[in-house]
Amino acid sequence: MIVQYKRVNGEAKRVNDEAKRMIVQYKRVNNEAIRLVFHPFRFKNEAIRLEFEPKRLVVQYKRVKEEIKRVTDNAKRMVL
Repeated sequence: MIVQYKRVNGEAKRVNDEAKRMIVQYKRVNNEAIRLVFHPFRFKNEAIRLEFEPKRLVVQYKRVKEEIKRVTDNAKRMVL
């Protein structure tokens, strides 16, 4: 009886471990599926970001240029 119990218990443990492995595998596959679904969006967002990057840089450049002009004007005022 004890031998049989150990055998059944061992089998139960093996099946349980197998089930856990299956769940981990399922999660991995599911995450991969989710990642692949959102992949195009990520590329799309990246494309949009790259498209607007030059515009952002131009705005930044103008802002820096205005800042330089302001500082220069202040310096001139101080000298005069």
